[in-house]
Amino acid sequence: MAAATVDYLSPEFGEAHPRVVVTVVAGELGNNPWECFRAAGLDIDCYSPLSAWVDDADTCAEFTEDHADELSEVPDFSTDSASPTDAAIDTDSTAEDGDAFASDLSVLDWRKRSEPRPEREWLEDRLIAVGQVTKITAASGVGKTLLLAHLALNWSLGRSGLDVEDGKPRLLARPLRTLYIDGEVGEDWWFEYLDKMAAPLELPNLLVKSFPDWAPLTGALGAAQFWELVEHLEPDVVVLDTLSSFIDGDENDSTTWIKFDNRITLPLKARGVSVIFADHTGKNAELGARGSSAKKSKIDVEWSAESSPKGSNGLLLRNLKARTGRLPETVRLLRKDGPLTHVRSGSDAVARGPLRLATEDGTPADEKVLEIVRVLDELNIDPKSGRPTIAKRLRSEGLTASDEAIRVAIEHRRSRAGES
Repeated sequence: MAAATVDYLSPEFGEAHPRVVVTVVAGELGNNPWECFRAAGLDIDCYSPLSAWVDDADTCAEFTEDHADELSEVPDFSTDSASPTDAAIDTDSTAEDGDAFASDLSVLDWRKRSEPRPEREWLEDRLIAVGQVTKITAASGVGKTLLLAHLALNWSLGRSGLDVEDGKPRLLARPLRTLYIDGEVGEDWWFEYLDKMAAPLELPNLLVKSFPDWAPLTGALGAAQFWELVEHLEPDVVVLDTLSSFIDGDENDSTTWIKFDNRITLPLKARGVSVIFADHTGKNAELGARGSSAKKSKIDVEWSAESSPKGSNGLLLRNLKARTGRLPETVRLLRKDGPLTHVRSGSDAVARGPLRLATEDGTPADEKVLEIVRVLDELNIDPKSGRPTIAKRLRSEGLTASDEAIRVAIEHRRSRAGES
């Protein structure tokens, strides 16, 4: 960097001009330069610039001289605005260390397309995927909090809440640290219903924060409070129940959800955290959550939940959005007592397993699975091949199929070959 530019990163400049925040960006600012400053911690929605763009050292020097009085005032950061110290840069090594501000300029490596992709992991099969952002919307009283509490409890114990294998809950890779941020029911409710679910007294991985005393998560202060808790607990799963409890602004205003997604949704997803939002439906439940369409722009999967039949313990989940992968249009669940739990019902009650779509003689009963098996046999594909490799080969043969059908075909061919 030019010496004049380095000067603006010095502590002395920051002390002389406390209203100036200097941040380093790589390359051109592009068509949306404000995002660079949003990333540096500035609440740009509350920011009114004193001038047009200042984009070189000479102009900056002239500008700071012209506005010396304004820029030397000590700002009041008692509001939701971000402080320059929040975006501070370690300037001690700036001048000496040329790599201090090296940016990640890497792009996707297309050669990896030929490599087998890892199979998608499910918290709940074909319902909630690991690492995705899932929303469940329902009218008040349907029981979405009860369902999510049941699922969160099971995930924290290292098992699925709905999937069954060999008559037992399907085990996850490990118990998941599950952070449930509760803006709906409170401590007494949790104590009562965990007893009804026969939950053990020791639940080290079920982390419930009820009615947090936070500023709205759409603003910088609330987001900072949220991330302080997340950094401290390091959860694998975050459940936010419900969205409207943690925002300010109009739900019909897209700006509200852009702020929320930039501060909460996208950073969680970038960390690989599985995110589940609970939300309220609008007047028409089949259209999903109330509010602006921007509310669902960063959601991977959305389900609406309703009592079916109305007033019963049956739940019908309708798929409203599936960004990645093929999901069923509906999933039926049944809420049961003794202990309180949820199970799949109807066609969704079939247990997972290698022969779940097979007849008694071991032949796949599903026509699509039969077709996949036939094509793979004709191509002499190794039974050990993974799903991504097989899916790619099937597409090259003009055959498309759901992940579930491919999975069952793989399991059938492996069991037929005597392999696990």
